[in-house]
Amino acid sequence: MDKIVQLKCVDRSKVARAIDEQAKKFLNLSGVEFLARLQRGEYEGVDNPAVSRLSHAAQLLN
Repeated sequence: MDKIVQLKCVDRSKVARAIDEQAKKFLNLSGVEFLARLQRGEYEGVDNPAVSRLSHAAQLLN
């Protein structure tokens, strides 16, 4: 059985704006600061729903 896979384009600027808004709202950080900390591994093992959602969104920017 063949599966059909649909790919959607991601608007990186919208994702970046959403990360910025949510990081400010839930973590009191800019999106840029959140992404920098994420890249440095500062959120590894952190059990926080906001961090988890933002981390998943950040994967769309890669």
